[in-house]
Amino acid sequence: MKRKYTQGYCDEWEQDPSFKSWLCKSKIDTIFKTSTISEEVKKAEISIVAALVEHNIPFRVMDHVSEVISRAFHDSEIAKRFSCRRTKSAAIAYNVLGNNFEEKMLAELRPRPENETERSPVFSLIIDESTDVSTTKSIDPSSRMHFLPIQNMYLGTNVAMTLESLKDDVRMRSKIEEFLNRCQSFLIELSNQFLQRLPVQDNFLQDLSFIDPQKAVYGEFRTLIGILKRFPNIVATENMQIVDNEYRELKLDVSVSNLLSTSSSTSETFMVDKFWSEVSQICDANSKPKYGNLSRFVKQMTILPLSNAKVERIFSDINRIKNQDRNRFNNKNVAAIMHGKEGLRQLEGGCSRFNPDRSMIKLMDSKQLYDNVTQQKNDEES
Repeated sequence: MKRKYTQGYCDEWEQDPSFKSWLCKSKIDTIFKTSTISEEVKKAEISIVAALVEHNIPFRVMDHVSEVISRAFHDSEIAKRFSCRRTKSAAIAYNVLGNNFEEKMLAELRPRPENETERSPVFSLIIDESTDVSTTKSIDPSSRMHFLPIQNMYLGTNVAMTLESLKDDVRMRSKIEEFLNRCQSFLIELSNQFLQRLPVQDNFLQDLSFIDPQKAVYGEFRTLIGILKRFPNIVATENMQIVDNEYRELKLDVSVSNLLSTSSSTSETFMVDKFWSEVSQICDANSKPKYGNLSRFVKQMTILPLSNAKVERIFSDINRIKNQDRNRFNNKNVAAIMHGKEGLRQLEGGCSRFNPDRSMIKLMDSKQLYDNVTQQKNDEES
């Protein structure tokens, strides 16, 4: 017979001044608790909803799937307790998966604490026509000072031909004028809506002009503090002055201006990346990079995206989520589903290898689980 050993604990230890303030008798299972059936049921519900989110499966199928799981696996205690219909599925998608993956995404974007050795991530910007900084986008569309005469509005060839055929009809003149005024009002409102939705007033691209070789060498003296403050994850606060000093010294450095002079004499236009690559190799009297901090900052400002395919894929995902049959989703819920899809996409194996963590299980017990899930049938007939 196997000999039993008592736990190696003495009650006298509790009287020892060195131990009595914190020592107590306890079992190991009070510290390392095994997962309860209730937690396993929650994991199962989250995992099933994760599959719905990743593969754009309507939540309404859970009205039947929930019962099918309970009946098909009648010998499983987890399956017996599984109860996740469309409303609960939506709640998990929006307030568990969506919120959790959104928090993880935001954590990646935040600057790292200074005591951490891991470098903050650097993200590239996709720049296209929508981020043009020309002054024409700063014009107030509602100001009539610069309006063209309504007769000069371009409304297409068919409209122009129709109006031309009616211009001699006295009875139609007032209606034509009313039509043109309504078209003008529409274009004004359209322009105002564009300005509200696009970051055209952001000065970032204008501030980024400092990387232009001509402006870097021959432009007016300026400080980079404005753009440096926008990227604390790239340049620490205590190093901002160093980068700013290097940029100001750059304009007085003959070796830098010679780079542009040489390119001009050979009729070669200095590309931005090539120019700053040359600048990074300039050394001081101690053979150390003279503009190392500035060059690294510029390099991170000029990181190019792989392509616009990432953005196009996001729009494709939105079209698959909010389609003709599921057209009542509000933007907040679409965003939550997108966060869930993107989070699962980052995992190897996607939903098939997804394992809900403790933070997700904790959200299942929170009072906020059913926030934003009212009138689910009106949000999604799915």
